[in-house]
Amino acid sequence: MSTPAGEVLHLYVGSYTEAPSPAPAPQGAGISVLAFSERTGALDLVGSVPAINPSYLALNASGTHLYAVQERSLEGGPAVCAYRMDATSSLPVLLNAQPLPDGYPCHLAVSPDGRELAVACYEGGSVCLLPIAEDGKLGAVSQVLRACGSGPHPVRQEGPHAHMVHYLDGDSLLATDLGTDSLRAYRRDGAAWSLDVALALPPGSGTRHFARHPDGNHLAVVGELTGVVSLLRRHHGRWELVASARTLPADHAGSISAAAIRFSPDGGELYVSHRGGNAIARLDCNILTGHLQLREMIPCAGRCPRDFILSPDGKWLLAAGQDSSTIEVLRREGRGGAWIAQQTFPLGTPVCLVGRVLGSI
Repeated sequence: MSTPAGEVLHLYVGSYTEAPSPAPAPQGAGISVLAFSERTGALDLVGSVPAINPSYLALNASGTHLYAVQERSLEGGPAVCAYRMDATSSLPVLLNAQPLPDGYPCHLAVSPDGRELAVACYEGGSVCLLPIAEDGKLGAVSQVLRACGSGPHPVRQEGPHAHMVHYLDGDSLLATDLGTDSLRAYRRDGAAWSLDVALALPPGSGTRHFARHPDGNHLAVVGELTGVVSLLRRHHGRWELVASARTLPADHAGSISAAAIRFSPDGGELYVSHRGGNAIARLDCNILTGHLQLREMIPCAGRCPRDFILSPDGKWLLAAGQDSSTIEVLRREGRGGAWIAQQTFPLGTPVCLVGRVLGSI
């Protein structure tokens, strides 16, 4: 959805703050809030609040509450935390935390009505559901959805590893599983969830994240281990494969570690970050014809671009450089033009970016 020029976005940034973590030297401050101007491209630090490995964040629909994982192993004490947004300081204020029965929570999503939180836990491959009270606080885990199986990669796919969750609506929940190369669809039956169908994706791809097209009926799913994107279409309530494409050049010889995936606001382009190559792939996407093709690799000055976000007007791209402790701002030269580096903002080990439009300036 596009917005008028000159709007200000608050950017909520999750980080790694302690070892063990995927970051070689975590130095995050916790959850940081930045102000970003769509008019000038300027980034300014509003403030930070301490948190433990808040590697993924989610806002409720109204933007009044923020939820963050505490990415620790089962032995180290994984948890999920609830915050209210302070209207004066614009910073999150901790409400409460709930422990999780599975380790390394790495993604979470708030239900459309704001009454439930789904959390993907990588270590054991489960999805945990927690109720959200009227005041935004979290209740104890109410249900655990467990998966089974494995994939061909002997190290990364020895068992299930849930990696992302997303509510299609109040009664439909999707979860990716890197360990079993699958997209799992759950249906709500009364107060509980049950597995509806598990869609098998290319073996060994390491199903990580997906982006939902603006039309709501197409998904682009990226494999972390291969960098291949699968374009899916919803047909009679089921997801079917429409097309697939590489997100790296054919002559790429380095490591592959795909991470975040986003559609452009108009849905005509698809972007995928590559941590190993320090770049973001841009693909042309036509959902009517099923056309999906790599167009360019956008270099990132920051190392290990784990997450990125596009501004609502599509003119700005902000990338979180996990290993360089930077957020890079890129500006697009006109419609369909080149991406130009605009600013590099220092911030400790950023790994998740969530934006919220505040208003015009």
